[in-house]
Amino acid sequence: MTIIKGHVCKMCGGLLNIDHDRQVYVCPFCGVTYDYEYFREDDVMEVARRAVMRAEFGSAKEAFRFVLQKDPHNFEALRGIFLCSIRWKSMDPILNNENIHFSDKQRDLVYAIDNCLPEHRDYFEKICEAARINKAYKESLLEVKSVDDRKKSEERTLRELNDDLVTAGHFYITVADHLGGFIAPSDETMSTKVLVILIYLFVNFVVSGLFIIFALTYFLGWWVPIVAAIIIAPLIVLYQKSKKKRIAQIDSSITSCQCRISDLTTELRKKKTQSNKLHLSYKENAQEILDSDPLKKKDEEQSDDEEVDEE
Repeated sequence: MTIIKGHVCKMCGGLLNIDHDRQVYVCPFCGVTYDYEYFREDDVMEVARRAVMRAEFGSAKEAFRFVLQKDPHNFEALRGIFLCSIRWKSMDPILNNENIHFSDKQRDLVYAIDNCLPEHRDYFEKICEAARINKAYKESLLEVKSVDDRKKSEERTLRELNDDLVTAGHFYITVADHLGGFIAPSDETMSTKVLVILIYLFVNFVVSGLFIIFALTYFLGWWVPIVAAIIIAPLIVLYQKSKKKRIAQIDSSITSCQCRISDLTTELRKKKTQSNKLHLSYKENAQEILDSDPLKKKDEEQSDDEEVDEE
């Protein structure tokens, strides 16, 4: 771990304080003073840079703080402390929003905004904006998932209702409904078993009924079929009315379900559009942060000046 010599007194090893008025470092333990030139800022900054590259964020942060004692508005030191607090070696990871694990209220980021030079404030505020956009983007993804889950649930319900509609005219379904929902329409195995049983009972009932009617007709006369028809006809009418009522109920449920799916589809489309806009906005903001790096611009300007001098 890197040790910055400027933090300790070479006489007693105590931590030094800075006296801005006298422009010296003072040891509060033995009283020894050191001139500013004893601790050159460039050397300390280089120590901080190397520590960052080695991911020694603790010692790097101490070095940046030491630089800020002499120059409270130093951009590289202010940003360096922020990078150390989020454990980044540079601002490049900001291009991927999945790397953002800080908020616009990050203490060292707020400190940088409050203490930087006016020309650097926009840079740090863009970092805050990136955090806010990323938070809104992640919240929008959760909303998209919620709406999508609701839509899928309604689609499953619609498929079940369509299956019910297809089978609503079947004799065993109507009978099952009158039996108090003895079977569930979605339970295909149970429905098949009940269908076989009901068909068997129906065939036996018809055969037995016809046999009884013919026997009674033979012994009692032709008025028996007429009485049987009078008894059976209302049952048939009741069955048909029950079937139509169930079909009407299913149709109504299908219509309502289709309306809900349509509304959810529209809502989902809006949520996805909003989410995509936030993601694009984040990408643009992150690229602006990298492009507006004051240190990068400074290096480019120096490079251009060197080329001009060579010419």
